[in-house]
Amino acid sequence: MSSALLSHRPVHGFVDDEFAVGFAASGLGLEAIASAQRESSYLVVFGIFGELPIERDGQRLRVTRSVAAVVNPGERLVVRPGGGPAGMLVVRLYRRLVRRELTALLGREPGTDPRFTLALDLAQPTGPGIRDLVHGLLGRPAVREAEVRSLVTSLLLAHRHTHSGLLPEDFGPRYLARAVEYIEAHLAERITLGDLAQAAGRSARTVDAAFREHLGVSPMTHVRNLRLDRVRAALPASRQKTGVIALNAGFTHLGRFAAAYRERFGELPSATRRTTLR
Repeated sequence: MSSALLSHRPVHGFVDDEFAVGFAASGLGLEAIASAQRESSYLVVFGIFGELPIERDGQRLRVTRSVAAVVNPGERLVVRPGGGPAGMLVVRLYRRLVRRELTALLGREPGTDPRFTLALDLAQPTGPGIRDLVHGLLGRPAVREAEVRSLVTSLLLAHRHTHSGLLPEDFGPRYLARAVEYIEAHLAERITLGDLAQAAGRSARTVDAAFREHLGVSPMTHVRNLRLDRVRAALPASRQKTGVIALNAGFTHLGRFAAAYRERFGELPSATRRTTLR
């Protein structure tokens, strides 16, 4: 988390390998400058109370409880003096995390990183879901990776960016997005079609048909693919055994996991590890 951005008051937060979350309050009217370029990350600034005037590469916005701001890698963020006390929650999302979630939604590599528009309107229909995720981050002493992944998925589905047009028909109906968000938040747990139907508020048959129509795969195949992608992303840097990584990703049968991994990536997990060690 940028110390310049959150230097108004001591910051309470959480730092992980692929994201960071920090809360700060200010009544000092100071100006702070931060850049997302150095750490190749996105910044999402949520207003908790008061108004926070900000500027992103010449674009100005007042961050409130109803309007958040998104800063892309390489852009300069300036926090201007406000008219009174203000509190903000800043989420730093590293580029590789956002790119991996977009790849999972598209079913292929996007080619370039998404670039988001500045203002994130939390008053739109998808806003309450995003606010709920933010409140969950505030209420936990340690932020779970699954919750942040769900936030990234929600941003990619709900907020305008350069790859929005590649998502078919706004990613299908909203209930499909709710099912996908549930998968992201519970990927390491046991997930059934019934769970997805309950999360979506639709019948299991409707949810299954929506996945096949808009994503080209069944719901359980989508779950499996996301778990495989999570394992493949973890293999290069993790010191854990491959079986442990697979179990943590939600796989319960290691033999089937290895077969599915080879089918999706054309090699066994051990080959992926050997390649990254060269």
